[in-house]
Amino acid sequence: MRQIQLCAGNERTQVQLVAWPLGKDWLVVITNANGHVGAVAVGECDAESGRASSSVLTMAGHRDDLIAKPQAQALAKALRRRVVVVAGVHVEHPTTAEIEAIVANAATLVRELAHQLAGESGPRRQRASERGVEMV
Repeated sequence: MRQIQLCAGNERTQVQLVAWPLGKDWLVVITNANGHVGAVAVGECDAESGRASSSVLTMAGHRDDLIAKPQAQALAKALRRRVVVVAGVHVEHPTTAEIEAIVANAATLVRELAHQLAGESGPRRQRASERGVEMV
């Protein structure tokens, strides 16, 4: 089974993305070195209107819905496919700036994944690194 791995950020704000196709749909896991299941979101895009929606389940005491829900919706809209995003990024006592950086890094990874899956032409590794994404 094809697997895509991407990484963005550094130290406490580093985030990893791993994605697998499930038929026409995609399963995406966004985590860090202390990964866990903090939230699970499903994104879906209406083929006719092009509008996307998402639903999320968040584990008690977790804020990973800040990543899972918007990224499931963004990826579903970009790919026009059903997408499941599992998010679990744990950082001890994060600052507001670190939380914002983690959320931004997750969004960067999802945009890069969408670029790759859309079959963007040209040298992907160069463009990915220019966007601050490491292909693992």
